[in-house]
Amino acid sequence: MYGGEGVDLYRHFESLDLIRIGNGENLYMEAPLSLLYLSVVANLFDNNHILPLVSTWIFYAMYFYLIISYCKCIKADDYVIKTVICIGISFLVFFGVMNNIRYPIAMGMFMLVFYQEFIKEKISKIWYVLPVLMHPGIAFLLLIRLLANIKFRYIFMLILPFSIFVILNIENILQTIISFLVFMPDLQNLIVKAMIKMYSYSSGDEYAVPLLFRVTSLYVFIIFLVLSALAYNYRCKLMKNEYFVRMIKIITIVVLTGEITNYMDGNFSDRIIGILPFFITMLSSDILVIMNKMDRMTIVTVKTFLYGSSLFYLSIWLFKVYLNWIYGGLE
Repeated sequence: MYGGEGVDLYRHFESLDLIRIGNGENLYMEAPLSLLYLSVVANLFDNNHILPLVSTWIFYAMYFYLIISYCKCIKADDYVIKTVICIGISFLVFFGVMNNIRYPIAMGMFMLVFYQEFIKEKISKIWYVLPVLMHPGIAFLLLIRLLANIKFRYIFMLILPFSIFVILNIENILQTIISFLVFMPDLQNLIVKAMIKMYSYSSGDEYAVPLLFRVTSLYVFIIFLVLSALAYNYRCKLMKNEYFVRMIKIITIVVLTGEITNYMDGNFSDRIIGILPFFITMLSSDILVIMNKMDRMTIVTVKTFLYGSSLFYLSIWLFKVYLNWIYGGLE
């Protein structure tokens, strides 16, 4: 459990053992797809260590499909594809994928739906329910996506006051919702379990995000903002979509608010920032594709920033975080 990140995989292994002996019916009631996924792994494999192996395969398969498909959509050449894959892998923390299991897979599912709905315009927003059923924390990202359909000035005029009202009266509102769902016990139970889980994140010290991880998350957030500004300046593909621009604004406000208020001990902001490596990869693709519109000095500066920022972030994990875990595990 060194560094505050060792608890998830251990808990998942316990869940696999409970499922194998037939005591897993009450696991992950707030996330039925997670229970289904773990049940499949538990029934197919006797070795618990297969779970992180399969999970990393699934996550990176979704990532590679998304970014390669997007690069083809914007007619990027092989150099751009290889470059952005390296950038993306640098920002996608392997240990987090291997250890957290459910949330990374849910993020990948969210981005696949986002890509098909937002870029390809092939499916409806109802598909966003699936990643939420994999991990309820994705509901924050879904809310941001839905708010992006509203003009930004209306968000401040209507949504912000409404949000303040909800925060001040959250307990009464939730009790009313639970009482209203008394005739739908399955849905009522799911919402109650999700509420308990959210409360544990906001009140339990074991879920508090360590300072080092907060710093690295804010670093990713800053890189995202810089790339967004650069892509907006050159009117890249993503920035031509007003809904995506609104998402950037909302994400910025939400993350800053979460950090200032320390809501959920850093977990709230961390959940949102977790999706940003996907956006960083897509924005990097857009920027590299329109390099011919930049002068030579700008090209050199942009490439240095892309390579330097990703390598620096990767180095923090390789030479600081991972080594701390290894040394901590040997003690």
